[in-house]
Amino acid sequence: MPEGKIKGWANIARHMGQSTSTVQHWAQSGMPVSREGRSVVASPEELNAWLGRESGHRGTQIATTEADLSALLRHGLKSARVSGKRVPPKQSNDKRRRLEQRAPAPKPEVPRYSPVLPLSQVESRISGLEKRLEQLEQFMKSMGAAEKRATASEINAIKSAVRHYRDAISIEKELARIAE
Repeated sequence: MPEGKIKGWANIARHMGQSTSTVQHWAQSGMPVSREGRSVVASPEELNAWLGRESGHRGTQIATTEADLSALLRHGLKSARVSGKRVPPKQSNDKRRRLEQRAPAPKPEVPRYSPVLPLSQVESRISGLEKRLEQLEQFMKSMGAAEKRATASEINAIKSAVRHYRDAISIEKELARIAE
């Protein structure tokens, strides 16, 4: 292996400061790596150049223990000045709160309740449930004790449903009256 080459996915990932899976994904996207037998190798210079092209900044380098970090910082600041891109300073929490207090948020529009079923269908269901109640009460006269308990439970459930439907009808009629 030539001097200065990085061998293996784990070492390339460590050099790039990324996970192995990220580096393998980047390799599929064009990051310069090559195969030497069963191993993957990459040149640090080629990786730096590729990273610069991908990031859109020429001269981008990966910070390593051998790199002169102060020189890299000076280079980065110089590039930022040349590009002319200014990053706005972060606002303090107090200033952000004052800005939020100036412009009150618009009140959300409350949607009108709309029933799932038309009132005519609800009334039809009520009459059907009342017929079922009459049938069950007739059957209970000829049932044993265990069957009466199960049937009584069903009767209570039906009575509860009828109350629910009637309450819904009265609420809907009241809402219609208020809307007029």
